[in-house]
Amino acid sequence: MAIAIEEYEQSAQANGEIRFITLELMKLASEQNRPYEQVLKEFVANASHTKRAFLEGTQKGK
Repeated sequence: MAIAIEEYEQSAQANGEIRFITLELMKLASEQNRPYEQVLKEFVANASHTKRAFLEGTQKGK
């Protein structure tokens, strides 16, 4: 039972973070007069690049 509650809380937290990021990207798109999808695509590419760089950096430290 405790696991289900913990999973629910993690899911709720992730959903809240996704909503926050979505709103921030929508604001950015509006401010820059760009389509939301274009801003989202750029965000995902940057996030992927950051993750790869982080993983490469942690593997070099082994």
